[in-house]
Amino acid sequence: MPMRASSLFSLQTITTCRVFRWAVVLVAFHIISANAAEFKVADFGAVGDGKTDDAPAARRALAAAIEAGPGSRVVFEKKSYRFARQSGDAILALAGVSGIALEGNGAEIIGNPWNGFLRISDCAGITMRGFILDCDPLSFTQGDIIEVAPEEGTFVLRIHDGYANPVELSEQLEKRAWQKVGFTLEADARRIKPGPIDHIENIGEMDRSKRLLRVDLRAESFTHIAPGDHFVFGLHHGGHGALIKVERSTDIRLVDYTIHGGKFGMNHSFSDNHGRVHVKGAKIGLRPGTTHLVTSIKDGFHVKHNRVGPIIEDCTLEGMMDDSINISVCPYWVKEDLGDNRYLIAEVAFSPRVGDRLMAYTPVPGTVVRGLKVLSVEPSGKHANRTEKWNIITLDRPIPGLSLHQGGNLFPGGPDKLRFTGLYNLDACGQGYIVRNNRFLAQRRHALLARSPGGLFEGNTIDGVGGSGVWLGNEIGSFYEGPFPANTVIRNNTFRDTGQNPIRVRINGRNAWARNIRIEGNTFSGWPAAAMDLSGIQGGVIRGNSIEAGREDGTEAVPVVIRSSEELRISGNEIRDERSGLTAVFDLSDEVDAASLVMSDNRMTLAPDFPKLMRILPPLAIQMRGQDIRPLWAEEDTGAFLRAGSGQPEEGEKSRVWTLHPVWKNGLRGSLLFELPADLTGADGISFSTRSATGLGDGVALTVEWKPVGAPDGDYRGCHEATIRSKKWTGHQVRIPSGDGPVLLRFRFDCGPADNAGYDTVQIAGIDVFMEDKP
Repeated sequence: MPMRASSLFSLQTITTCRVFRWAVVLVAFHIISANAAEFKVADFGAVGDGKTDDAPAARRALAAAIEAGPGSRVVFEKKSYRFARQSGDAILALAGVSGIALEGNGAEIIGNPWNGFLRISDCAGITMRGFILDCDPLSFTQGDIIEVAPEEGTFVLRIHDGYANPVELSEQLEKRAWQKVGFTLEADARRIKPGPIDHIENIGEMDRSKRLLRVDLRAESFTHIAPGDHFVFGLHHGGHGALIKVERSTDIRLVDYTIHGGKFGMNHSFSDNHGRVHVKGAKIGLRPGTTHLVTSIKDGFHVKHNRVGPIIEDCTLEGMMDDSINISVCPYWVKEDLGDNRYLIAEVAFSPRVGDRLMAYTPVPGTVVRGLKVLSVEPSGKHANRTEKWNIITLDRPIPGLSLHQGGNLFPGGPDKLRFTGLYNLDACGQGYIVRNNRFLAQRRHALLARSPGGLFEGNTIDGVGGSGVWLGNEIGSFYEGPFPANTVIRNNTFRDTGQNPIRVRINGRNAWARNIRIEGNTFSGWPAAAMDLSGIQGGVIRGNSIEAGREDGTEAVPVVIRSSEELRISGNEIRDERSGLTAVFDLSDEVDAASLVMSDNRMTLAPDFPKLMRILPPLAIQMRGQDIRPLWAEEDTGAFLRAGSGQPEEGEKSRVWTLHPVWKNGLRGSLLFELPADLTGADGISFSTRSATGLGDGVALTVEWKPVGAPDGDYRGCHEATIRSKKWTGHQVRIPSGDGPVLLRFRFDCGPADNAGYDTVQIAGIDVFMEDKP
């Protein structure tokens, strides 16, 4: 069929438009290409001999690139460039520009402790790659502890050769140069020693020629400090800010660079950015062959008040005396209620924008209000200074339970603020961060400390950090960082030899929850206390993780500890822990909503004498108050709901006390079976004591059964029945006509259907054999 004229016209029009668009693109590209140029720092006077101050030449090259416009590149060679102290903050500063690249090509930058290296403000499409950054003189000093006087709270420090004497430096700068926080490291390793934070009260010089100092600490305990240990603390020559700072920008790429040292401050500061900052292939680490004990005193990446979190991948991070990555936001404090949903707020540096969603949180009494929308922002000069801003905001509705901030202290905080309402910006808290395929090596604190929602921590190796591998949680009482972590995935990571729990979720304050947390496919070894210590989770999945034995004695460590949580699904995990004295595999507190807990297909390899605890619920449906009927699954041999400690039953010797927490509430019935071996050779039976730990329920029916070792379960036979109601210890003697030899004992605890049955926590202690007196 011939094409109609109208159709032909449409096709020609479309083709013409496409050609026109491509012409526009080509012309624009030609304009950019014509303006774009390569600006070599050598052409602007940079020498690169490690001695000449090349900072002015680098600045001139950067200015020329900015003048040329997008597509321009500032190019260094693989040489050593010294940047002496310059006016302003960072040596290289980009403000309000786009499309500029800084290419190091392996260049070493020897910076100074006054200036940062790079500051990017209000920019887009900036790339920095291929530099090696160091600092001279150093922003810290270090030495050996040679004498300790715990009763005086002091120790003698010998400063290492080549490192600054802080007293002498203070004289030169005519101000106190040393910082008030120090760090004790092990004598034979670059590893922080566990113990209290070392707050320095004063430093006095004993012998300048011998480089001896007397350090006075404000410490409650000196048990972690010993002669031969190393001690490190910061030196603040001057200036402020981070080594690399990115603020109010988008589409920033920091690629393939190394930081061996920098000024006293954060290695990176990302703040108030409205688009991604993408870090790939960065390394914060010790220079090979160096005597440095640390790389820096503060954070690797300090991420505050960003509208989308950064991507940090394929990096190696070590030697920092604070967190590798810290992602959070601080609150706006409400100073005055002006009526008509208008409020005067005081901020720490970062302001809200129209359309932002805020969460109001007052820790005491625990009022949480989400989704307050900002309709307008009016600047207010009241009390404003360099670090604080004051604004009048209008919200779409009033703030329920508002408690006004009193006083002038906005930051870092204090316990007085527990009763004040803070406004957390949910649209500018670093949500959506991605941390993947990184290596976190020895350093003082956490690999990831995150307060924000929507995070992914995937494919990382955490090996020997002093804190946790991942710490999710808000903070109140000190920095008030928040809001609350949620919708976060911790997946396919390897955790080895962490100083604290490899994964810790800890929500602080009333009515605060970490919602929808997924912990999947991780491996754990060499952990203390617990591989996972989880508290305050509302809705979560713990699936497919592999946990090897921890490093503490079994009586001090439990693979998984869960407190004050609900709606958890725990499945397909493999635990291999054959330590003697292990008290539990999954340790659940009384505050866990056991009726909303589902456990299945978890596999344990435990010590042969580890008691079996089975949670048996018949196939049934459950209807919690206000919820639909749903099926309930819970049949497995997991070690859940079993905790062990030590105690002293009335009129008895101190012995192991097993605590069994039932899973039933609100009319749900069920049984707990506790199984363990006993050797009755030469004995006539067993003795034990029981009590109700709470005394609040309607009683627990106890049935004791036994069978010979190796016999099928059908051979269990009953030998004792009792009802446990009293909070007082009650003794039991059970005769078992087994003949001499080993048997398996099974204690079956059955709760009734009363509403308060969930409080029937039972304890059993002093399990032993007895022999009857024979005439």
